[in-house]
Amino acid sequence: MNFEEFVENVRDSVEEVAGRELSNFKVIVRRVTKNNNIRKRAISIVKEGQNATPTIYLDKFYEDYKEGFRIGKIAEDIFNVYKQGMVKFEEEIDIDHIADFDKIKDRIYVRVVNKRLNKVLLADIPHKNMLDLAIVYYLEVSSNGCDKATALIHNYHIDHWNVSAQELHELAFNNTLANRQWSIVKIEDVIKGMIMQDVLDEVPLVEEHSEYNGKSMDEIEQMIEEELENYKEDYAKEMYVLTNDIKFDGAVCMFYPDVLKNFAEEIDSDLYIIPSSIHEVLLVPKYADVSERLTSVLCEVNSKELDPMEVLSDRIYEYSRAKDELF
Repeated sequence: MNFEEFVENVRDSVEEVAGRELSNFKVIVRRVTKNNNIRKRAISIVKEGQNATPTIYLDKFYEDYKEGFRIGKIAEDIFNVYKQGMVKFEEEIDIDHIADFDKIKDRIYVRVVNKRLNKVLLADIPHKNMLDLAIVYYLEVSSNGCDKATALIHNYHIDHWNVSAQELHELAFNNTLANRQWSIVKIEDVIKGMIMQDVLDEVPLVEEHSEYNGKSMDEIEQMIEEELENYKEDYAKEMYVLTNDIKFDGAVCMFYPDVLKNFAEEIDSDLYIIPSSIHEVLLVPKYADVSERLTSVLCEVNSKELDPMEVLSDRIYEYSRAKDELF
């Protein structure tokens, strides 16, 4: 069964499963345009009079089908995702309030996306152009760490709310500043933390003197630091990660007031800014002209390693202390 046939069969089966518990509903299959013009097929269960409902993407469920899951079981799983999503909506925000700006305005945030890759989408949503990027706005409907249910804000939303694009920008940016604190850490500390977490996930939770392959945690940490030192390129000897405290949609932190300015003063250097993903950017002191080399690395990572929906840009930015300018 190909994907299109799978989608139709799943839609019919979800309709049957949902009908056992719901009335006055319909099952809708849509093509949803995600970040960077990535298009995905999604299914939604919409009850009459309902203002919001989870959007459930079908890619993963098709993989389940290819691994042997029955269509009926997949339909039941989708219906359970729908029910869990509705519970989250009701726990964190009354979905009937979404049409009322005053009741949801504190949950509107900003993220940054690529302007060229999202040209079609940007025609329908309020945004603010920055470099080759665009700041866009979304409503956080529910949140559990990086597991978020969000709704992108469109032009018809602000028309209904009778709010200008500038008012929306100021509100959303202030919410983001207040609730998404920025952080800058050395990249080797980030990598070391990820490796250590992988090790800890494999070590039984016993005494504090746990061992891994016969070595203590202190010895493991020292080995990781030595290995990182061996692999660091010249231009990456002082590379830092700028993101927010939840490490989600954190690239917008480069536009926070005075963040780049204060950091550049602290390390006494202008900066290269590498837009490594929508979730973070890398900061490199501008001690030498390595922009071409960094651009080459960035383009390779974007094309081969990064999820296409998380690509931010293929351009390296610079920050000048003398001009207090990002360009």
